[in-house]
Amino acid sequence: MTQTTPGGAADDAETPVGTGVRATGRPSGWARAAAVVAGVHVVLLLGVAGFYGLELSRGEGSSTTNVALSLGLVVAFALLLALLARVWWTGSTRAVVPTVVWNALLVPVVIALYGAEDRLVATALLVLVLAGLLPALAAARRAGRASGPGA
Repeated sequence: MTQTTPGGAADDAETPVGTGVRATGRPSGWARAAAVVAGVHVVLLLGVAGFYGLELSRGEGSSTTNVALSLGLVVAFALLLALLARVWWTGSTRAVVPTVVWNALLVPVVIALYGAEDRLVATALLVLVLAGLLPALAAARRAGRASGPGA
């Protein structure tokens, strides 16, 4: 890929394989979609963290330790998913594996919610899982085609 520097000179630096960045230097639409879905996960987790924080401040939990640890775990995952969204937003496909793992870990949660007959939440989470997997896998496939032998 040839890039032009601000002075107008051409630079023959190539885009690293697997970055998901098109020849224009912009991330693909699939990478941006994956970033948005990861961002939705972050917002939802921060909402859950807010619930735990409220429960902790009111002293309503059965165990203050359990509530505090749950709050910390949810915030930690929200921060990691925010980082994942940032990686996707830059156009890198290095976020494919963590995205697939995160969404695969949510599948047992969906199954448990269906088992508890909480169909509305289970279906919403299932849609979110599929919405997370589709752009991640599509971005990886697109980057693989772009960096293949015919590229």
